Amino acid sequence: MSKLVAVVLKADPLIGTGHLMRIKALLPYLAPYRFMLFCDSLDEKLRALCQEYEKIVLADKKILVKKILEACPDLVLIDHYFLNKDFEEPLYQHAVVAVIDDLANRTHMCHLLFDQRHEPHDDYQNLVPKDCKVYLGDDYNLVKEEFFNLKKVSSAASPHPKVLISFGGSDPVHGCKICLDTILKHRIFENYDFTVLAGLSNPDYGEMVRAAQDNGHITILRHTEDVAALFSKTDIAIGACGGMFKERICAAIPSLNVEIADNQHGVIASMVQKYNLGLGLSINELKNGQKLKASLDTLYDKRVYYAQNCRNLYAHSGLPRIGAIIKAYLEKRN
Repeated sequence: MSKLVAVVLKADPLIGTGHLMRIKALLPYLAPYRFMLFCDSLDEKLRALCQEYEKIVLADKKILVKKILEACPDLVLIDHYFLNKDFEEPLYQHAVVAVIDDLANRTHMCHLLFDQRHEPHDDYQNLVPKDCKVYLGDDYNLVKEEFFNLKKVSSAASPHPKVLISFGGSDPVHGCKICLDTILKHRIFENYDFTVLAGLSNPDYGEMVRAAQDNGHITILRHTEDVAALFSKTDIAIGACGGMFKERICAAIPSLNVEIADNQHGVIASMVQKYNLGLGLSINELKNGQKLKASLDTLYDKRVYYAQNCRNLYAHSGLPRIGAIIKAYLEKRN
C-alpha cells in the first residue's frame, strides 16, 4: 500500500483558506501517496475543496495528535500558524514531520522545513533541531506552474481595462465589499470592468451580488477552480498580500496590494515597493474613491513596467522541487 500523508492545517471563516489551497497545489507532487486531512477548524464550505483526502478528521488540538498517531502516517505535513514544537514532538519519533512556515516566530520539532519568503534569512537557526533540513527562498515557492508564462486573453466585449478584486477565501476585513461600495458610489465602473472573486467563506457574497446585479461592468464570483484562466483575462488587480499575492506576481499582474493580517505586515515595503511590482494602499484608503481611482489609473498606465518587474522576480514553481525533496527524504528514511 502507498504511504500515508497526514496533512494538518486550519481553514476557518477567518484564517487558513490560503494554507488549504497551497497544500492542495503540493499534493499532486506527492503522488501516489494517500492523504488524510486533520483540522482543528474547517469551514464546511471548504470541504468541496478537499476531494484529495480519503478522510477528514476534525478535532480539538488537544486530541489531534492522538487522532494522527492512530492513523499511523508515514509523513505529517503541517501548514498551521498556531502549532509548534509542543504539537510536533509527539509525532516526531513516529513519522517524518515536514513544516511549511513563513513566520519564523516559534520553535519546531521537524525533519524538514520549507519557507518560501523572497528575502534571504536565517531565522530558523535556533528554532529547529540541528539535523533539520531547512529550505528557504524562491526555489521553494508554492505557486502552481500554470501561473508562470501565463498567456493573456483579450476581450472585445468591452474596451475597459479588466480589474480583478480578491481578498482570499474568507476576506475577514471585508475588502471585497469595501472596494465594491467605493466603485459603485464613485462610479469607477465607468472606466473599468471589475470581477470580484469573493471566496467560499466570504460573508458579504449575497449582499455584493444584490448590489451589483444591474451593473454590466461588475461580475461577482463566489469561487473558481481555475484562477489561472481568470488571471489570463485580467489587466490589473486589487488584493491582499496573502495566498494569491505570489500568484499575481508570477502571472505578471500589476496589483494594488493591501496588508490585511499580521503575517502580511511589511510586504508592501519589502516586496511591492522594493521591486516596483505595483502599489500599496490600506483598507481605509480603499474607501476613498478619488485615491482608489487614481491608484488604478497609475497602475494601468504603468502596467507594462510593473508586469516586467513581476516576471523578473520568480523563475519557476517550487512545487516540483518540494515534492521531490519530501519523497526522497521519506524513501531514504524507510
